[in-house]
Amino acid sequence: KLPKLTHEEYSFKKLYNEMDEFDAVHDLIFHVDSETYAAHKFIVYARAPGLRDILLSYEDEHIYLNFKLMTGKMFELMLKHIYTNQFPNEDGEILRYIFFLFL
Repeated sequence: KLPKLTHEEYSFKKLYNEMDEFDAVHDLIFHVDSETYAAHKFIVYARAPGLRDILLSYEDEHIYLNFKLMTGKMFELMLKHIYTNQFPNEDGEILRYIFFLFL
């Protein structure tokens, strides 16, 4: 019999909180709106099919995302959701659209 896991237990919160562009464990760096965000490919692949599709077109660890309406803050919130399952408290149509595209 398989154990039952709640959605909240699929969290990489510790990795997210300790992630840094200069650490030795990340293998991706997203560049969004002149900001950089370190990430782990296996987590992005598993949790964000839209980003996974984008990653397939890159051979390097540096991923440049240039979407007209996406800001660095939006990407940060999206990355936080990928790692922690937490949604932001903000209620914005653009943010929901971004989540829909990548998650």
